[in-house]
Amino acid sequence: MKQFYADLGGQSRPFRYKLSDRIEIENRFGCGLMELIRDKVFPTDPHGKFLGGGMLSVQIALLWVGLRHANPRRVTEAAITEWLSAIIEADGSVFAPINEAMRAVFASGVLGKAVDISDDEPDESKVQAETDPPQGS
Repeated sequence: MKQFYADLGGQSRPFRYKLSDRIEIENRFGCGLMELIRDKVFPTDPHGKFLGGGMLSVQIALLWVGLRHANPRRVTEAAITEWLSAIIEADGSVFAPINEAMRAVFASGVLGKAVDISDDEPDESKVQAETDPPQGS
């Protein structure tokens, strides 16, 4: 499986997502992970067009559950907030680490099946089709 990293706090930090992380996030925010990504992390219109923004607390939580495995004592939501603040203060964009987190989520298989994420933009319809539950006949 391809490894994804975020440059935060002066370090390149690896993402790792497990099924228990998905359960924790879904319980915390009261909805499915795919719905959370679509509505709160990278909100899109019905045609899949990115609307901008997103809910920062959800974005930070998803960064945290993916990054905490490497160093649980050092990687906290408060630390991630500080690291993102430093990016903004340096005229950078917080979307780079958030985008890498989402790529890591899709590649990890926690949505039911690992989606092959290339360095190109993911095909939204392919990602949706590969993460939708099977339809009954």
